[in-house]
Amino acid sequence: MHRFGNITAPLLTCFVTLIATLYWADPQVVLEPTALLPALNTVFLACTPFVIVVISTRLFLAVGRLPLLMLGCGMLALGGAGAVSGWFIGRPGGPNITVTIYNSGALLTGLLLLASAVIPLLRAKESAPRLRLPLVLAFYLGVAAISGSIVAAAATGLAPAFIVQGAGPTPTGRGVLAAAIAFYAVTAALSLRQYVKIRVELLRWYATGLALFATGLAGVLLQKSVGSPIGWAGRTAQYTGGICILVGVLTFWKTILSTGRPLAEAYDEVSRRRISELEQMNAQLKDMMQEQSIILENVPIAIFKIAGRKQIWLNRKAEELFQYSKQEMELQTTRRLYPSDEAYDLLGRQAYPVLVQGLSFETEQELIRKDGGRLRVRYIGKAIDPPDLSKGILWLLEDVTERRALELKLAESEAKFRNLVMNAPFLVTNVDRAGTIEFINRCSEGFEPHSVTGTSSYDYLVGDSKEIYRAALERTFQEQTPQRIIVSGLGDNGGTRWFETVLGPLVADGRMDSAIQVTIDITERKLAEIALQDARDELERQVAARTESLTAANARLRAEVEERMRAEDQILEHQKKMEALTQELSLTEERERERIAGELHDQVGQHLILVKLKLQWLANELSSEKDVVIAEEIDKLLSQSIQDIRSLTFQLRPPILANAGLAAAIKWLAEELRENYGLNFELLDDNTPLPLRYEVRSSVFQAVREILLNVVKHSHCTLARIRLGSDAGRVQIEISDNGTGFDPAEVAQKKSRTGGFGLFNVRRKIEYLGGELLIETELGVGTLVVVAVPAEVAGPGETPKQ
Repeated sequence: MHRFGNITAPLLTCFVTLIATLYWADPQVVLEPTALLPALNTVFLACTPFVIVVISTRLFLAVGRLPLLMLGCGMLALGGAGAVSGWFIGRPGGPNITVTIYNSGALLTGLLLLASAVIPLLRAKESAPRLRLPLVLAFYLGVAAISGSIVAAAATGLAPAFIVQGAGPTPTGRGVLAAAIAFYAVTAALSLRQYVKIRVELLRWYATGLALFATGLAGVLLQKSVGSPIGWAGRTAQYTGGICILVGVLTFWKTILSTGRPLAEAYDEVSRRRISELEQMNAQLKDMMQEQSIILENVPIAIFKIAGRKQIWLNRKAEELFQYSKQEMELQTTRRLYPSDEAYDLLGRQAYPVLVQGLSFETEQELIRKDGGRLRVRYIGKAIDPPDLSKGILWLLEDVTERRALELKLAESEAKFRNLVMNAPFLVTNVDRAGTIEFINRCSEGFEPHSVTGTSSYDYLVGDSKEIYRAALERTFQEQTPQRIIVSGLGDNGGTRWFETVLGPLVADGRMDSAIQVTIDITERKLAEIALQDARDELERQVAARTESLTAANARLRAEVEERMRAEDQILEHQKKMEALTQELSLTEERERERIAGELHDQVGQHLILVKLKLQWLANELSSEKDVVIAEEIDKLLSQSIQDIRSLTFQLRPPILANAGLAAAIKWLAEELRENYGLNFELLDDNTPLPLRYEVRSSVFQAVREILLNVVKHSHCTLARIRLGSDAGRVQIEISDNGTGFDPAEVAQKKSRTGGFGLFNVRRKIEYLGGELLIETELGVGTLVVVAVPAEVAGPGETPKQ
């Protein structure tokens, strides 16, 4: 309250002290001349609010801001209640009628004034000019109607008694006054808060007046009889509050008129913030320093400030990384972190010539923790004042031990995958949209990989196969779905052969630039089919021409059918190989997404954070306000880029599945389905480890998600149970519900008719992982689905996830 100046504090202190003293002394005196209250109320509670109503109405019609209209409505309610209530004081039962009318009007006024203070917080838009006058009429008529109803109810005795002379306010009267006091107090606090921000004199006087009104109403609440000294003290506080509000409004109105501009323009100018440039810069600098301190202390990178090769400051991450406390490290050299004196001296000889030029120095070193453990650390150093290194060097240290191990593992995995592709017993090629061959694992006899790479796939096709291939390749790029075709083309030594080719999309970052095609030579099968067709035709001719040789022809036919069955067995075998390849490619895609996500988070993300830190440091060194603003804009762009990298990393590799494990991901999935579909889940987890590779976890998670979606959509159940566990070297997930169940035979027939393959694909994927999918169900008794896969301990550098 001291911010209001020299008037507010004495006024409030005076009235609070006076009311408290009178309440303690409790003088048994009642003074209520018949004409005094009507006269005072008319002057202070009718004329004063009327002036405020006129000014606030004119301002609302000019600028269309609803808080002004609410202020006018509140003052209209206050003026009406104050003017009317006093004239009933001399009638029989007049004190109660007066108190009922005025206290009810005060409550209505407090509510409307609170609305005028809350509306700016809601960022309400300005009213359209054509709506302003109708709004004024509608709101003022509504206030007049409510006030009239209050007067009628009090005068006719319909309203309950608000006060009993000699006893004090009734519970109804106390409740109304308490609510009104709360409304005035909250509005005063909000106005004070707004004044501190924009320093408009209107708000200073307005908040003072509201505080005096609240104090005065408190005095009225404490009075036992109308006309008592404490009641008159409360009335005086309210009269004074009305004068303060009027002073603020008239001061604001005078300031607006002094500009000589139209009301709308003058209002905006006077309402503008009055904070000086120096105060604004000091506040911004203080906030910036506080933010930088928090960021540097909590950034997930070890930071050292070194001067004279001694550690002046280090952050929390540095303590965690090297296991030394700040007390052990500060003002000490970093020699203890290096494996030898030579390594310590070499860094100084290499770094200082670079740092003194104002350049950044980067290197990787092997350092030692307090417990003797070795770390592979990436250094980035920058001098605070390059010409004078004694002012300090800022070093950023990142532990890249696990990253280096992961890179080695990824390189080994990539080499294994490449070896697998290069030695596959079928042709694997990578082509662009035009059909140009970008990669090929092996070639037919008579062709060399280096000469085939860069040529067009159409050069190796014959006849109608070129058009078939063109259509399939175009569909692959348009629909991004695999396409299976049979074409004829050049085989060993340029001979014509038949090939079965599967074209699959290769999508990176949501964009498809190339396709993979897997090709199997099916010439023998094709020739067998042709031979079979020829034999069938020949058989038909022989049957038509010679019925007497039916027995011999039937024998030949059986032999040919057996040959066909063998050919079909070969086809099934090839199809199994293709399905296995498809599943392996799916798992490989999961590994690649995991690798890309890791690189985005660990490299690109960390580099952006480093750039952000350097930029913030640079901004501290800038003296030009224009340069600081530009630096802040760049900082916002970097923050958005970091957020985009994190969002993309989440899409490529869901963190909860990658970091928390399969059990946590399934718990999260159950909560999502509970929130989206309202189905209750009961999760039973024996908390035994579920060690699985990431791609296996991803496949099992997708299978569980497909099953749970089927439960939500088709089971009509009220409760689903999920049990997680591990037994005999297998990870087992049981999903049961109390739904309607289903007939497996009927579902199989429906699948064959409609083409639904949800559970079929889940079963094939689980079986490919070496597991099994069991479904036990019966109509009316619910369904039990069991997913079991072999437990696989993670390899080096990969932490097993549950």
